[in-house]
Amino acid sequence: MTNPLMLDPLFSDHMVIQRDKSFLVWGTGTDGHRVTVTCRGVSGYAEVHEGQWSVTFPAMGIGEACELVVETAESTITLVDVVFGDVWLAGGQSNMEWPLKSSDQAEQAIAAANVPLLRFYEVPKLAYEQEGVHLPSLWKTCTPETAGDISAVAYYYARGLIDSEQVPIGIIDCNWGGTSASCWVSEEVLETDEELSIYTKEFTEEKSGRCSERRSSKRPIMFRLRQSG
Repeated sequence: MTNPLMLDPLFSDHMVIQRDKSFLVWGTGTDGHRVTVTCRGVSGYAEVHEGQWSVTFPAMGIGEACELVVETAESTITLVDVVFGDVWLAGGQSNMEWPLKSSDQAEQAIAAANVPLLRFYEVPKLAYEQEGVHLPSLWKTCTPETAGDISAVAYYYARGLIDSEQVPIGIIDCNWGGTSASCWVSEEVLETDEELSIYTKEFTEEKSGRCSERRSSKRPIMFRLRQSG
């Protein structure tokens, strides 16, 4: 089966890659195809296996914006305006989700938000992985046209870092108001705590139930609806 060469959705134009640490580039393609990834004159290679490929690069420091090129004999993907800096995760519930456009003095803040060193990526809100369901998202450079959607907390924090460090800052907005606090705790911590382990057990049982439900084509539709409710 032939699959098109693709990068994971986290990779796009204007992205920020963590500086001074080795990093991974990954995606999908056709089994057996050789994938070449080039960044700042350094190339890495991988062969697609079971539809997946990944290439590890050595640490790179801050420098000029560059291209990241991924290619096979059949196709090429070129990302532009890729920079190296510090990447931060803005994770949490509604306080972290609250966008700049809804914050105090939003109009003035957004008008002054022409910050090329700040880029952000909003993780799509999807409760669990669903086959065939993909909600695309892109890295965006912070401008008055895009700044309104970024987490207000993350925006002001990033501005402070840029003022003090003078390095590109990448914000990954991964937040969702009303989500359980357990969603923001590592699985290892939950499993090793007697009281908190109930969360991983319930999740495993629920996930197993969904899988069994999809496999059973004879189960009545109304039964499925009652179960999901």
